Amino acid sequence: MPPASPSLPGRLVRLAALAGALSLALDLAASRLPALAPPYLLLDYVDEAFRVFLSPAVVAIAASCANGAMAALLALGLEPVARRRALKLAAALAGLWIGSGALFLLVYVRAPWTVALGSLASSLPRAALVGWALDRALRRTDGSRAGPLRPA
Repeated sequence: MPPASPSLPGRLVRLAALAGALSLALDLAASRLPALAPPYLLLDYVDEAFRVFLSPAVVAIAASCANGAMAALLALGLEPVARRRALKLAAALAGLWIGSGALFLLVYVRAPWTVALGSLASSLPRAALVGWALDRALRRTDGSRAGPLRPA
């Protein structure tokens, strides 16, 4: 009898944890350079009234959880796609993160335009890495292409 496939909620949680952990690791690496940090970590450029209530660690953890959940939902939605799924997932994530980051910058952040553009551009490699990792996790079970979330 073939092994039972993981339940949809279980797979969603595992994919979200993977994407969230990658996001948090990238936030940690980028936190030292404002031009590479995502918009939600540009707290030095946020009004003082908001800054006193925000901890960079708490913001990074909350954003990573939200980004992981969004990435997992997109990944499961694109699971039936066989051709260039990683690229399509990365493009969707980049669009989502650049769009939401731009809105965040317009409303809350007063950063120089060079910092703001660099911050938005940092979404591209982040989306590529998360898209690639989630694609690897979703590989179909055809023997050689088994992924960590699907048994061979």
